[in-house]
Parts: sequence; C-alpha cells; structure tokens
Amino acid sequence: MKPYLFLLPFAAAVALFGDDFQNGVAAFEQNKPQEAIEFFKTACQNDDARACGALGYIYENAQGVAKDYARSKTYYKQACDKNNATGCVSLGVFYYHGYGDDQNYTKAREYYEKGCEQNNALGCYNLGFMYKNALGIKYDGEEARKFYAKACQGGEAQGCFDLAFMYDKGVEIAQNSPQAAFYYSESCRFGNVKGCYNLGMMYQSGEGIAQDSAKAQKLFSIACQNKLEEGCKHLESFKKE
Repeated sequence: MKPYLFLLPFAAAVALFGDDFQNGVAAFEQNKPQEAIEFFKTACQNDDARACGALGYIYENAQGVAKDYARSKTYYKQACDKNNATGCVSLGVFYYHGYGDDQNYTKAREYYEKGCEQNNALGCYNLGFMYKNALGIKYDGEEARKFYAKACQGGEAQGCFDLAFMYDKGVEIAQNSPQAAFYYSESCRFGNVKGCYNLGMMYQSGEGIAQDSAKAQKLFSIACQNKLEEGCKHLESFKKE
C-alpha cells in the first residue's frame, strides 16, 4: 500500500508532538494499515491534528478499512478544530458534495474559508469557484478573482488557469492579455496542461503579447507530451511549415 497523498501536508508540518504520527506513516508504508490506524488514533487523541486528518482520509478512501463517511467527517472536524487547514478544506468538500449527509453549500463555504484563511490554496480556489458560479452565495466576480489569485499564489494550478481565462476573455473583469499570459504561464508551471496550450496560442497569434513562434512550439510540445490533442495538432502544424 502506497502512502496516501493526504498525508503529505501533515507530514510537512513541524513535529510538535510525539512519534505516534510518524510511526503511523511508517506502518502504512509497510502495508500495515491497522497498526497505522492505532498510532494515528493515539496521536489524534493527543491533539496531533495531522493524525486526525490522516484518519479522516483513511476512512473516506477505504485505506485498509471499510469506507465510513461519518467517521471520516468526525476526524476531519477534529483536525479542523485543531486549526489544520487541510482538515477544514476536506470537511468543506464533504459538505459541498454531500458525502454521507445532505449537501450544504453554506457549511462548505464556511470550512473553505477557514482553510483559505490559513493559506490552503485548494480552499481558496474552491471559494473562488463558489463565488464565480453562485453556489449557495450571491455571484461576485471580484471575490472570485481575489480567491483565484490567492489560490494561484499558493500553487493551485486551476486557480491560475481560471484567473487567466477571466483576463483573457474579459469575463467580469477588464480584458488584459499580459495578465492572462502571466496566469496561463503560472498554471502551466504548476502543471495545468491547458494553461500551456492557451499560452502557446497567445504566442502563436501574437494577440495582446509579442508573437513568438519558438515559445508557442515549445508550449504546444509540453501540451502534446501530456496528451492534450489540441497541442499535438498545433505542434504538427509547425512541422508542416
């Protein structure tokens, strides 16, 4: 069993507690989920928010145990109450999708806000998405822009992309090609392949930024290597020239 991704933000935290959390991580890496769970439970009871969040993930994703949304939600709540941003955002996701309970956009926004206040980029992005799409809240393009920008600053590629698109198309904000190019570049840097492609299109056309065929070709190549069909088609067009 491979270590789960949710563990990473916890593992990066400063080790203010005992060894139970790290022992839990080690047990999971050794394919001993039940032993890991016992370590995490002990750590969580001793106020280690990382361990509470890890237990939430385990029960949400059936990592060595039966899927249990109620138990998962309880552990995410404990993590959030101990000021763990990832736990707050995970709890927000539960309310947003209605996992194991009724969907509740108001509570989802509340927990996304708690995560974003602690600079959790996904929490900020999710907030921006809710404002942009009027999900349980009045539409507010400026709030969406603000939260997308904060998400992008935190390395959330989709936040960069969505903000770039707003600037590119003038969606609810003034059209601004240089800003669009900047945020497409950031989204590409953080792994959003469509951002690479869209920036390539801007360089190819020279609309709003200086035309640069070499940069366009390089960006289409990145998109194609990541299996984006449009990138491959435009890259092929360069080869025919």
